[in-house]
Amino acid sequence: MAPPKGFMPPNAGKGRVKGSKNKEPLEIKLMVRKALDRSGGVKYLIQQAKENPKAFLALVAKLMPVNGNIDVNVFDGAELIERLQQGRQRVAESRDLIEGEAVDEHRTLQ
Repeated sequence: MAPPKGFMPPNAGKGRVKGSKNKEPLEIKLMVRKALDRSGGVKYLIQQAKENPKAFLALVAKLMPVNGNIDVNVFDGAELIERLQQGRQRVAESRDLIEGEAVDEHRTLQ
């Protein structure tokens, strides 16, 4: 039996709850994450950054926030040098970590 003419369900027209996520983009993100994990994860991304920098930077640009507060600091020479050295040290530590993960992944696959 059809509902009477003019009858509307109680939540009709309200749309999606504020802050809820679309189901399809979430599923696509999960698929991309699985594909990335299976193709080598961080190691694969580093390889792509070297071999296809234009495509890699396009991906990075898409992941960056569109609108946001950006805090720009200007440092004097000594502070700038110190911060650059700290950054280099963090990069070196990250590389060591990534290489360690690659060794662990290799052991797991064998």
